[in-house]
Amino acid sequence: MYIFIDESGLFAPVEKRGAWSTVGGLVIPEGSLNGAEHALRALKKSHDIPFDKEFKKVRPGCDSRHFRKFIHRLVELDCTLHVMSTRGSPDEAIRLDQHIEGIRDGINNYADRIPDSAEYAAEVVASIPELSAQQHNQCVLQSHMICDLSSKMLSYYSNRRPKDLARFKWMVDAKDDFETKYEQFFKSIYIGIFQAILHRRPMSLLGGEGRDYEVFLRSYAVDVTAKEVAENNRQVFGKDLSEMVDYMKPVDYVKMLSEDFNLVESVSSPGIQMADLLVSGVNRCLKQNYDDIFGMAKAFGELMVNSPFVEEQAIKVMGHGETREIEEPMASLLNLMDASSKKLYSHQYRVNMSRRQLNSENSELSQA
Repeated sequence: MYIFIDESGLFAPVEKRGAWSTVGGLVIPEGSLNGAEHALRALKKSHDIPFDKEFKKVRPGCDSRHFRKFIHRLVELDCTLHVMSTRGSPDEAIRLDQHIEGIRDGINNYADRIPDSAEYAAEVVASIPELSAQQHNQCVLQSHMICDLSSKMLSYYSNRRPKDLARFKWMVDAKDDFETKYEQFFKSIYIGIFQAILHRRPMSLLGGEGRDYEVFLRSYAVDVTAKEVAENNRQVFGKDLSEMVDYMKPVDYVKMLSEDFNLVESVSSPGIQMADLLVSGVNRCLKQNYDDIFGMAKAFGELMVNSPFVEEQAIKVMGHGETREIEEPMASLLNLMDASSKKLYSHQYRVNMSRRQLNSENSELSQA
């Protein structure tokens, strides 16, 4: 399975409301990669762009039937788009500073609990001040997006292309021909953030008739029991997973995320170019930079997958400030993308997952 990751926006805390920034991952099954590249070639040809060149200043607009045809072709090829967005707010800078401090504390606490990680943790903590608020914001958002993408991707393709779950090739847009400080930091912390999210909200994979994880588990299962994993979580993190033991499958997610993780320049990667067009397109839609914003929202939504939680949509909007209502027309755009998304999770499943998460959070509060 190929996963191409890109971003669009400034990610900087600003006073202006509605300053949307977006990260996203385009998942392309191995057997669909050639077809997707042919679709990109046709799109470029329709805009008089050679295949070895990129869309830069000129981007496909909502009046481009060729762009919609490109999106529709990716839907036909069983590709999926996983997106997470954030927006500016007056108090975002203060809240982001608090979040950065929380990351620093979390790394130090983990090092206290796992002494073998102390040296590496110290290196990561020392690199935190070298990044801007903008870079921290993007790093956190991108790490959360990868976690959400992984859960949906595994469940979605388990009964459609289970053999493609044997390996994963992660391709992240590189900003230069050398590794930047941001990229070094992201590589050092994204797996840690992924694991922290899983400790708080364990990944739930859909089961049932027709779903096949045999090939995936052959590649990534670990030789420990679910009871051992639950006991380790209880001792190290104080998290009680005993009621989930019968449903847990110990998996080496670190291996899944890191064994084929690459920073690549977009000029040499058609997949990154496709992710760029889609992620920036979604961000442009949220910023109302299309004439037909609702038509484009529906088109983008058809590539997305609904959320396993009833209170979340196909696009998860994340921020560091207090939760506030999303104004129109952005709320309608998000609703339309969600309504157009692939309905992987049933309503009852989503209700049950949200209830289980709420019970877990209440349990943690009672123990605090």
